[in-house]
This record gives sequence, structure tokens and C-alpha cells, in this order.
Amino acid sequence: MAPSVVLTIPHELNASRKKDNLQSQVQQLVLQKGPFRNVTESSLLDDIQRHATEVEDREEGSDDNLDSATETVQATREKLFQIRAEYVQMSS
Repeated sequence: MAPSVVLTIPHELNASRKKDNLQSQVQQLVLQKGPFRNVTESSLLDDIQRHATEVEDREEGSDDNLDSATETVQATREKLFQIRAEYVQMSS
């Protein structure tokens, strides 16, 4: 039989201590400066609009890439069929 593991979790005797600890943690977070400190609704809307225009620009560019990729695939297929036809003629 495998040895069992026993974990003991200390019990907090004073519930107010936990509350004070939470309040002190919240106060520490409020005092800290972070990257989200100056976020406003207008800055978020600007970021969303900027992201949308970047996506549209990428999609427009990808249409050009698709056309060239399709031409490349078509050219590769044509070469493959030519080589196959030559191989069939040689083996006949």
C-alpha cells in the first residue's frame, strides 16, 4: 500500500485578521502604479479602432498574397503535370 500524504491547513482563529489582511492588500494594490492606471474609455475605444484598421489592412494585403499564392500553386501543378507526362512517355 502506498504511503498516504497528510496536509495540515492552519485554521485562522481570528476572522477579522483575514479581513485586515485583505484590506491591506487592496490598499497596496491601489498605491501601486501599473500599466492600467491611466486607462480611460476613450483610450480603449481608440485602441479598438486602431486594431480594427490594422486587421482591415492585413486582410487587404492578404488578398494580394492569395492571388500570387494561387498563381504559384497553379504554376507548380502545371510543372508537375508536364514532368509526369514526360515520365509516362519515357516509361512507355
